[in-house]
Amino acid sequence: MIGSILFYVYMNKNSYCIILIIFILHSCAVQKHNKGVLTSPYAGSNRLVEGSYTSFYNDSLYISEDLYAVYKPTSKSYTMAMHDFAADKKMIKRVLGLDINPNHFIFQLNGQHTNITTRLYYMPNVAVLQTSHKNYKYKKRYYNIYSLNKITGQLIQLFVADENVKRSNLYDSYLKECDAIIQKLCYNDYYKISYWDDSHIAINLSRSEQYKNELKIADVFSDSTIYAAKKNRIISIPSNRDELKVKFIFSNQVKEYISKEDVYIYIYYKSDIIEKGCECSPIFQAILQTNSYTHIFDVSYKDYVVLLMNLKGDIYEIIGLNIW
Repeated sequence: MIGSILFYVYMNKNSYCIILIIFILHSCAVQKHNKGVLTSPYAGSNRLVEGSYTSFYNDSLYISEDLYAVYKPTSKSYTMAMHDFAADKKMIKRVLGLDINPNHFIFQLNGQHTNITTRLYYMPNVAVLQTSHKNYKYKKRYYNIYSLNKITGQLIQLFVADENVKRSNLYDSYLKECDAIIQKLCYNDYYKISYWDDSHIAINLSRSEQYKNELKIADVFSDSTIYAAKKNRIISIPSNRDELKVKFIFSNQVKEYISKEDVYIYIYYKSDIIEKGCECSPIFQAILQTNSYTHIFDVSYKDYVVLLMNLKGDIYEIIGLNIW
């Protein structure tokens, strides 16, 4: 059919024939190229911010992650080779029992100095147990595989190292860094947004339902796991600056509380809570006028605990800020 059309055009409008042939050949070349490359459906909403480390966040997915300086974003961070995706698909099915498809791909980042890669996938409407598999070898590459449960779906992050990295003396440090990156992955009802100037972040708790936990200030003073566990929101801040401006964005439920009672934000040194318990004093406190608040933190080697509560000691939010 195409041959007939070309012949017809050639007989009637010779000049148009050349243009049409070039167009078809070009289209075939582009199509062939696209078959070999997968583009993330989240490319338009993903953000990768370079600073003291690379930070990722996505407002539509409510996910953010600190990736250190070793992973460097480029214009190709939202694409990956189809043969790499096919390998990931087979391996994830074998290890996790999950079937990913191209719509689940979020980003891929390559290492700046060593032959390492990390890729993130998100499977909506899937919920399985959280698990990790480390040092998994597949086709001359070593994988650290993390499967994490997000309320609305499943996150899967792969860290891939070639054999030459495995044989180097950097491999143990690489494994520890993979774990550390996952610990800094914020998702579910809170996440961190890094801004372009590297000295200003926002912590978005607009979807939080922390107030339903019925937590009291006495519980915080008596149980350190409340603010030390990953599930209770640990935000990490690099220590290579003097101060950091942090904007806290609270839920609409907090806004309702503010209209009915005095709600305060309290900031403690974590070490003071651990050492002094109920006798410790906040280093800062203020009454909230709206459901957001901005505070400038002195960055030192002391970690912080931020509480939102009323005068009766009912806690509406709790978040840890760890300096590293």
